[in-house]
Amino acid sequence: MYYDISIRFKTSLSNAFFYGDEDNDRFNEWFGEQLSKVGLYHWEMIDNPTGIEGVSELKIVVNYFDADDHNMFVSVHVDNDTHDFDELADNQVLLDYIERNIAPKVIDELNDLLSGILLPMNEGNDFYQLKFDGNEFYCLLGYSEKFGFYPMGRLQNTPFVVEDDFEVYV
Repeated sequence: MYYDISIRFKTSLSNAFFYGDEDNDRFNEWFGEQLSKVGLYHWEMIDNPTGIEGVSELKIVVNYFDADDHNMFVSVHVDNDTHDFDELADNQVLLDYIERNIAPKVIDELNDLLSGILLPMNEGNDFYQLKFDGNEFYCLLGYSEKFGFYPMGRLQNTPFVVEDDFEVYV
């Protein structure tokens, strides 16, 4: 059995949902296609750390984007997955290196790759006042006697980014 080190990154979509589950499901399917189009699942990075005993190469790849909470998971394969769980879990120098050096590089590279993905969000925070259907975003309308119909949200085109909020674990 092989083991790798994982990094869970929050994104600008973490905990951003539509009001209804059907809208979330449609959006998640569509958004997965957008991530594929920009090449997210073919991205990789190689690093050859120095000063970490017994480690010569790190291969970093995107494992998956979680449609439930909109976090991104990245795998760090150490020396072609030749280390067992205890070797990885007990190598604090390696884990610190990944946290201090690899994770920030991953954030920068992925944000460059994803820079073209803009999403209309309510005040740049969520999709709560929106609907998603037919691969299109729609703003919900409210109504008042005085003003008639009005858009319920303040839409902003918001870039999809990987945030500097992550957890490294084996």
